[in-house]
Amino acid sequence: MFQHLFHPTDFSPASNVAFAHALKLALATGGPLTILHVVGDGMEAPRSSFPHVRRTLAAWKLVDGDSRPEEVARLGIAIKKLEIEGGDPAKAIAQYLEGRQMDLVVLSTHQHGWLRLGGAPAVAEPVMRSTQIPCLFIPPASDGFVRFEDGAVGLRRIIVPVAREPDPQAAVDAAFALTRLLGPDTIDATVLYVGAPLDAPRLHLPEAPGWTWAQVSLEGSVETTILEVVTDTDADLLVMTTHGPHGFLGALRGSTGSRLVRRCPCPVLAIPRP
Repeated sequence: MFQHLFHPTDFSPASNVAFAHALKLALATGGPLTILHVVGDGMEAPRSSFPHVRRTLAAWKLVDGDSRPEEVARLGIAIKKLEIEGGDPAKAIAQYLEGRQMDLVVLSTHQHGWLRLGGAPAVAEPVMRSTQIPCLFIPPASDGFVRFEDGAVGLRRIIVPVAREPDPQAAVDAAFALTRLLGPDTIDATVLYVGAPLDAPRLHLPEAPGWTWAQVSLEGSVETTILEVVTDTDADLLVMTTHGPHGFLGALRGSTGSRLVRRCPCPVLAIPRP
């Protein structure tokens, strides 16, 4: 489901955290990872600014510190680092993605005012609106669920908010698929419906050793209730479907999804649906 990975970077510390998640997922899937940096027209960033793949893998004790590229290849991953020019980073990224197969974008967000790629001008909204690719957002104040220092996975509690539209089953399936890739021993997953219990959508909840599903219905404001549950449970990941053709992250109606991404203290996996 998440075979081809894409990570746009601005070389910031927050982007490095997102890079760790992209690299860990690439190792799990054995698929290619493309790391892209957009520089202003006529400018050039030193190649040394790119995330250090071999140095990171050495810190994770997967290769030796003085390893050669062949050792990285033996891990089953192919990593491409690209730099392209563009006065508008969002447009440049969207143009690069057009016609290319990507299954997941992994990036850092800026949560003050609007979604941003690191400290750069707003990037995430127009890129995701134009490409409609699933996206894993890592908030800048969070270390996420993959520890940058050693690659350890701290993914135990997942919240999946659902509504009748868009298709909530896609979020359940994505949460299960992503977590199975990373292989934690136990997962406590909560399917959250904000509204009357009898109105909650019916779902197929996949089963696996170590997995526990809970279905909860609560009354209240959708956005506030979801954030309260995330905070109260100390969730590691929020997974939700979004209205693809009706604007970026129009999940659960209106702009609830975009506000959740901006305000959520943990990573958010957004799955666009028609």
